[in-house]
Amino acid sequence: MLIQKISFAFVAELLQISVKNQLTSMATPIRFGILGPGKIANRFCEALQTLSGDALVFAVASRDEQKAKEFASKFKAPKHYVSYGELVADPQVDVVYIATPHPFHFEQAKLCLLHGKAVLCEKPMTISLKQTSTLVELARTQKVFLMEAMWSRFIPALVKVKELIDAGAIGEIK
Repeated sequence: MLIQKISFAFVAELLQISVKNQLTSMATPIRFGILGPGKIANRFCEALQTLSGDALVFAVASRDEQKAKEFASKFKAPKHYVSYGELVADPQVDVVYIATPHPFHFEQAKLCLLHGKAVLCEKPMTISLKQTSTLVELARTQKVFLMEAMWSRFIPALVKVKELIDAGAIGEIK
């Protein structure tokens, strides 16, 4: 669990750096909107709070208003919505973290990208290669950040293994 929490924080920090580089006029701290206030979103927001004030949970959207209010209160988010569209349309939200059930990811990520929002989407990002390709192309066209929240890619041991493979230190990989 500790490794996962550290990795969530690293992903959030990576996103923060990438988004700041992409949009130099972006506010500091970077304001995250959360779609789907479930367990995984709780873990992500706990990790986000470790980023020394450079990022914050700004808004949350849930189909259940009570859940949205409770989540917003827990993470001191000033806004909550019962509509995902309202959160995405909020000009103060810089990045949207999508933590809803995966069959909804494609449409929600597409909505975010069309509104010019950077997106960090829980895995799986989509349910098909075609959907993923569509989102990647849309992100490129809109010039916004899009990433699947694959925290395990940032576990220090795996990062080191990749460095060793890239350097050819362990021989040819077949």
